[in-house]
Amino acid sequence: MEHSVAASAPLAGAIVERAFLGILADAFWRHRLLHAMAAAALLLASAVGWHTGNMRDFGVLEEYAEYLFIAFWICGSAFALGTLLHLALVQRDTEPLHTFLKSLGRFFGDAERIANSLNGLGAGLAFISAIGVLKGAIAILSPFAWDKAWLRPTASCISVEPRTNGCGLSSSRRLH
Repeated sequence: MEHSVAASAPLAGAIVERAFLGILADAFWRHRLLHAMAAAALLLASAVGWHTGNMRDFGVLEEYAEYLFIAFWICGSAFALGTLLHLALVQRDTEPLHTFLKSLGRFFGDAERIANSLNGLGAGLAFISAIGVLKGAIAILSPFAWDKAWLRPTASCISVEPRTNGCGLSSSRRLH
């Protein structure tokens, strides 16, 4: 039992886990500029949010991640079914399930691809959070020039027609 497959499985799992963590750390180091920009955007968003009161909402990110997972699940299932049917019906493979699982293993067994994907997903979520705060703070920090232009009447926008102001806006849509 000492040298059996059952005894070595946890050890093999630990070795693979440590190896993947090393690959993940290498990918993080390789994409350090991307992560630095994402961290800087989050810091800027935190400072702007503290100043304006428009703070990050991680609930939105959680909901986005859930919908992203559901979309990946649906698209992955449809792709897998299509590939399996293509192997069985079009290519007339003698063992379509074996061929499909072997190609699936090669795809998901590529630790570099998985590590790069996780790094990109993490940086993307950080950017989404930062942009959500910064986009909401634009009007607070620097109102648009046309916001002020809509608020003051001009001589060319005076109309004798009761329902419009002469500039094409009805009185119900005009900013007060």
